[in-house]
Amino acid sequence: MKILSSVLAFSLFIAVAACSANSDFEKKATSIINAKCVECHSTDRTYAKKGMSPEWWKETIKRMRSYGAPLTDQEAKTILEYLSK
Repeated sequence: MKILSSVLAFSLFIAVAACSANSDFEKKATSIINAKCVECHSTDRTYAKKGMSPEWWKETIKRMRSYGAPLTDQEAKTILEYLSK
């Protein structure tokens, strides 16, 4: 019984840590989108395409940057990863 309790407690710890890391990443990505993408269009437009392929987002972000979207390479990578999930 003690082993089962330890396994359950460890599993809960791992699940909470994973959710926290995902939440931090999501907060970072949405913060970038809300700050940088809204300069030209609504966030609804951006989030409506969430889940498109990484290739689609890579080309879209590349195009937006060519239009002047003020994204660093790291910000582009972050939103690409977030929006293609």
